[in-house]
Amino acid sequence: MPNKRKKASLFQILLDALVENVSAKSAAKTKLENQNYLSGSRLKSASSVDSLLALTPSEFEETIAAILRERGASAQVSGGSGDLTADITGTTKDGVPFIAQCKRYAVGHPVGSVEMQQFIGMGYVHHKVSSLAYFTTSSFTSPAKDLARTHGVSLFDGAAIVQLAVETVKATNASRLPPPGWYSDPAKTSSKRYWDGSTWTGRVRP
Repeated sequence: MPNKRKKASLFQILLDALVENVSAKSAAKTKLENQNYLSGSRLKSASSVDSLLALTPSEFEETIAAILRERGASAQVSGGSGDLTADITGTTKDGVPFIAQCKRYAVGHPVGSVEMQQFIGMGYVHHKVSSLAYFTTSSFTSPAKDLARTHGVSLFDGAAIVQLAVETVKATNASRLPPPGWYSDPAKTSSKRYWDGSTWTGRVRP
């Protein structure tokens, strides 16, 4: 098995989409913001790690598949007995075949090296795909991370999944919003307020 593999572009996009400054916010504020963003979305079950843990394993897989589809991939849930580590199969936005493993584990139950070895072996040797991604509500041990790094597996722990869902909804909503410009002030119909493309600003004019 080759030591290193290039990740398909979809998963690099997913990784790049994660917000850098989340750790600077208070946990309570971040959780509230996430719930607000996802409240009316099909991805609302991913508003927190607790909400992900409240899902059944199959519901967790469906939620991850929904996120991937929103990000441009074709993704089908294939999890269940005999899935051979491929809970989700599909192709990236660029047509690259991938599989994803989904583990709804308690926070204190990290994905370990043995599970990662099995996933890597089955993914590249049996399924013969070019891209692998591992999603868990928990975390990954250091040996598991090292293996994933060596073999080009994209890793998403519970916090990363929540933030990915939020960024996905933000991107989807942004594509439906009007362009920047002056519009009737929603608070005062006789005034104009500047819309910056994503939110109302403090700039007002008659």
